[in-house]
Amino acid sequence: MNTAGPAPAALLQVLYQSQDFWLVAVNQTNFPVAVAVKDLKKGKCFPGFPKVIEADGRLKFGRIQTNRQIAVFGGKPAAKISLEAAPEGQGPGRAVELWCIVGGTPPVIECEEGWADLVARDERVDRALGLDPRLSGINMKQLNELDARARKTLGRRYADASMETINTAILQVVCKQHCLPYARVVNPDGLKVDVFVSHAWQENFGCFVRSVNAAFPNTIVSLWICATAIYQTQDKSIIERSIGHDPRQAPFAVALRSVRRFCVVRNEAADMYKRIWCCWEAFLACEFGLLNPGELTVVGANRFHDEVHIETADATNENDKQMILQHLRANPGLIEEVNRKVNQIKQVPETVVLDEAAVQAEFAIRDRDISVLREDVDQIQRQIPTWEAKAGRIREELAHCQEENQSLQTRMQEVECENAALKKEIQAARAAAAAQAVAAQSAQQMLASFERRLAALETGNAIGQGSQYSDEPRQQLRAPGEQSTARARSHSQQRRLW
Repeated sequence: MNTAGPAPAALLQVLYQSQDFWLVAVNQTNFPVAVAVKDLKKGKCFPGFPKVIEADGRLKFGRIQTNRQIAVFGGKPAAKISLEAAPEGQGPGRAVELWCIVGGTPPVIECEEGWADLVARDERVDRALGLDPRLSGINMKQLNELDARARKTLGRRYADASMETINTAILQVVCKQHCLPYARVVNPDGLKVDVFVSHAWQENFGCFVRSVNAAFPNTIVSLWICATAIYQTQDKSIIERSIGHDPRQAPFAVALRSVRRFCVVRNEAADMYKRIWCCWEAFLACEFGLLNPGELTVVGANRFHDEVHIETADATNENDKQMILQHLRANPGLIEEVNRKVNQIKQVPETVVLDEAAVQAEFAIRDRDISVLREDVDQIQRQIPTWEAKAGRIREELAHCQEENQSLQTRMQEVECENAALKKEIQAARAAAAAQAVAAQSAQQMLASFERRLAALETGNAIGQGSQYSDEPRQQLRAPGEQSTARARSHSQQRRLW
């Protein structure tokens, strides 16, 4: 736990939409914590707060209406508690880690999943946490397959990778995907452990794998390795639920109680007995009678000669350390006994001697890989100005292309307008041509009619002249007036003759 200053506070946003909630605060520290509850939507504190939760105590706040954001704060700087929220009548809910701070309003952190998704995932995780630790072993082949996967995943970073690196890059990913510890993913039906491997996560992972292989050459063994046997996640509340509140009932202790052999893997990076869980494992191994010849395997020389003091040992989770120390302090003289036995184990000479030449060769390979990696980094740094210049030119070209694109779009709009005008003109011309065609057809019909009438008139005149004036040649035809006068005279003469 970070005690240098107030840590950021987490909030629980109630997302369940159909029921009210019961909100419970759990104090996970070893000292009383004062808390206050504030409704962020209304900006008001709940009546009757602040209240004090005793060490390792629980405080039930009561019913919280649906769709509210609740902030819990107050107490001591960086005091760690947790919240649980559950629909009424449905039992305990999802635990949310919270750091109390003194005064002020913590920032809102919204949940990304709905209540149903969280409950479904937690149920799978709960089943994973309830699996028997004694069946969470992996064999040597599976350990080497994990090593090969780490080489492929990390590439050149593998040479300098620790177990912590492998945990983050591979194990946590697998656990989240399957909601199972890695050992249960590769062995769905479980594999009973017969060798407990005690080691420090700060060691080089490749060296660790080679050490385990050297300890059990040509031997079929089932290995308890905490990183693969326990559900790995960034969610500290899940880790704490997995380990529990009693170090003698933690998965480590349950597995140790069932194995036939105890393997200590030393390393050159860190003193494993500066870690409180390694001290506790060594003490339990001694208590369970696993330090006899044939049962204890020690790989690697002891390169750290500091005396063990479990009270100063470290833990990734401060609560784990406090839990173990609280258990030891409850039994007078137990701390001194643990220190004495662990110091004895620390002085045990290695039972498996690693090939120093091979180790040195491996370190040389690592150094060479690191040198190559540094050269690559230097080369990349030298190329960065060139890349930046290229990026600048690309940005300029992109801006120019965008301008041209804008111009083309404008011209395209103009062409579309011109095209629309031309279409209208064509339609008008077609209408005019159709009208002219109709007029021409009408004129042709009128002309034909006129021609028929003219032909009829000419035919009629020709017939009349042929019957009465056949003796007169047609070329002597007179003008119409004269013809009328002549016809009148002819008629007069005929009447006189009659």
